[in-house]
Amino acid sequence: MAQTAAQQDDEALVSAMRGGDDSALRTFYDRHSPVVYAICHRVLNNATDAEELLIDIFFEFWRRVDSFDARRGTPVAMLVTLARSRAIDRRRGRPTMRMVSLEMVTPTAASTHDAVAHDDEKAKLRSALAELSDEQRAAIESCYYEGLSHSEIATRLRKPLGTVKTWIRQGLSRLHKAMARPVQRRGAP
Repeated sequence: MAQTAAQQDDEALVSAMRGGDDSALRTFYDRHSPVVYAICHRVLNNATDAEELLIDIFFEFWRRVDSFDARRGTPVAMLVTLARSRAIDRRRGRPTMRMVSLEMVTPTAASTHDAVAHDDEKAKLRSALAELSDEQRAAIESCYYEGLSHSEIATRLRKPLGTVKTWIRQGLSRLHKAMARPVQRRGAP
């Protein structure tokens, strides 16, 4: 699969960060902090905690930039994985949380170009989520946004563990395929 210009640009920024270029980190932060913040806020449901964690995640990315391997994924994928796992870790340390639906995640973009790209990604994600069964979507949201284990999801949904694992695996596969498709713009042939 061919890389997009944004992915190539992100990899160039990572390369510059490896060389100690902190301006590359600032550019990378400006480009991706809205999405990382949205993930943190979505999981933590607390703006102050999300802002603190946002800084921690980018600092950790900066510290671990030498371990980034483009064969294993994009820089954004590594960043999103860090955000999700650190937010879940922080959430598990807190006693109570209010759940929020996936549609409530609406980060602000840093520029008009980023806003268009972000809107395209949101539309793509909504379309991809609409392709999932209700069971797949519930299982994936419980896993990724609430940090529940597969066993906890099986208990909550009153389904066998193997069924829940299958829903998650198949749902993620469908999401991955749907997100890999090019964005269809309105009015485009």
